[in-house]
Amino acid sequence: MGVQQVRAAFADNFNKYYDEVAMRADKVSNKDYLKVIAVRTDGSSRVDTSELSGIGYLDDVSEGSAMEQGELIPGYQTAFVHEEKGKTLVLSHQAVEDDEHNVVTNLTTAGKMIQAGYNTLNKDVATYLYNMFSVAGSDGQYNISASHPINSVETGTTYSNLFSGALTYANLEAAEQQISQNFKAEDGSYIAEVGGRQLIIPSTLRQQAFKIMNSVQIPGAPDWDKNRYATNEGKGVLIPYEVVDFRELTGQSTTAWFIRMVGQDMFRLYMREALHHNAWKENNPVTYNYSVAGRWSINATNAREIWGSTGA
Repeated sequence: MGVQQVRAAFADNFNKYYDEVAMRADKVSNKDYLKVIAVRTDGSSRVDTSELSGIGYLDDVSEGSAMEQGELIPGYQTAFVHEEKGKTLVLSHQAVEDDEHNVVTNLTTAGKMIQAGYNTLNKDVATYLYNMFSVAGSDGQYNISASHPINSVETGTTYSNLFSGALTYANLEAAEQQISQNFKAEDGSYIAEVGGRQLIIPSTLRQQAFKIMNSVQIPGAPDWDKNRYATNEGKGVLIPYEVVDFRELTGQSTTAWFIRMVGQDMFRLYMREALHHNAWKENNPVTYNYSVAGRWSINATNAREIWGSTGA
């Protein structure tokens, strides 16, 4: 049994002089993580994935000659190991029975307590995103690195999903050029840039992202230099961007920014056990107990979906 909270912990709730008590809890659940990661359900103890490449480009064949033999190249393996998350709340019998304003009762409902689970999912996804600069992925390199092996066989051929510099128009242009040159499959062929892009930012970069995406002209340039990222200016020139203001990311970095190649299905969150709420009563001493828990894992099967800069 956890530490029991008694009426003295929030005495005003039970004081007749206070005829209105405010509940300081979010009215709407914040689920920003759903915008930036593919969510799947899973019923096993862990998920293991592996990848296999195509055959790349065709070779020239001389008349009367046999075709060169290609091969399928195995990729890297990735493990999704589920972690348990949870918290309990223990209240005295009197703290619940004397809750005349229904403040405690409302705050211990499933809807209110599960909000903590959504907060944790936001934090876990944001933490994983930022740790891509310093934690190795399935290919042995940091998830965001300048030296990813193109595949498990041709390790001398590399690509880079690491950008440099702060979020500016010029650096976003440089990032676009880098993507166009490095967005290749394991067999060396270019991956189609379909499905749009996400520009994932901490809240500290709201103004800068707004300036880049909404100025008719390139910020700081003469009027005749059109901004191709602007909503009505870039049609047919650029795959459209969606700016994702990921507030939980601000706790990790105030300068880092990421581009997500939407639709690649490589950055995943597996829910082993959905967020759930329990309530029960103990008899000696008499307490009311509440818990919220869930179990999930976050990983990236490949480094080709998320690209980024620390902002430095």
